[in-house]
Amino acid sequence: MIDFEEYTNMENGTMIINFLSALSLLFVLEGLMPFASPERWKQLLRKIIKADDRTLRIAGFISMLVGVIMLTIIHQFAD
Repeated sequence: MIDFEEYTNMENGTMIINFLSALSLLFVLEGLMPFASPERWKQLLRKIIKADDRTLRIAGFISMLVGVIMLTIIHQFAD
């Protein structure tokens, strides 16, 4: 279980450094596909644009669910 008191008692700046580190990693991961294969990235974006809203919502929900599950598992091993 996440101990929120632990996060509020962190030294000044530690929480913001963790947040900015996670955000930086997100940018690195988001940039991998367009850097490695720009043409395939364009094809994928074309498919995404053509997808209906329901499909995009389901994909977004699954992505968020996987992220929450991964965070929960990681925090349980970190404790």
